Amino acid sequence: MRVMGKSLSLPWLRQTQSTQKNRIPLAGRNVMVWGAVGLAIVFFSVWTVFPFIYTFIYSFYDWQPLRLEQKFLGLGNYQEALFKDRLFWKALGNSFYFAIGNVVFGTALCLLVALMINAAKRFNAFFRASYFMPTVAGMVAVSLVWEFIYQPRFGILNTALFALAEFIRLPPPPEIGWLTRPQWAMPSIILFGFWKFLGVRMIILLAGLQ
Repeated sequence: MRVMGKSLSLPWLRQTQSTQKNRIPLAGRNVMVWGAVGLAIVFFSVWTVFPFIYTFIYSFYDWQPLRLEQKFLGLGNYQEALFKDRLFWKALGNSFYFAIGNVVFGTALCLLVALMINAAKRFNAFFRASYFMPTVAGMVAVSLVWEFIYQPRFGILNTALFALAEFIRLPPPPEIGWLTRPQWAMPSIILFGFWKFLGVRMIILLAGLQ
């Protein structure tokens, strides 16, 4: 019956789609498509391509915003960054640290969540919506929430650690500055990024699993 229903519905569906396409002239469809694509290209160029090009050009100058004529340095800025500036290599190492933690381990955890949701037979839609909600939440709001979670003295995370230590009868741990101590700052930021953008990766992986 299901196969017969599909065989009976497909010709009607094809006929409906063909009539809808015939109502719109070919030139009109092309204008709509190129208009949508062109608008996206314009926004992408204005906010991404052109700033990147200007930044690359200004990297060869001793650029001062209040000076009319800029001094050309050639590769001087690159030489100073590569051979004299220690902060450059530290920033580069932090970038690789964040990329590996966020992409490699973050994607692995997202795949685990997607597998569990895909295997769930009940409340599947509820779990999808729950995990996707942080993605659509405002960045300012979720940043304030996580700042309260990481707060050293009255934050939720340190309070939970104190309660756990008291429950298992261990000495209370010291207050941890999750965003101020170098050994904890980057893992805390990676955890926040994983939670914030879990929904996007989960939906993509779920589409592949199904």
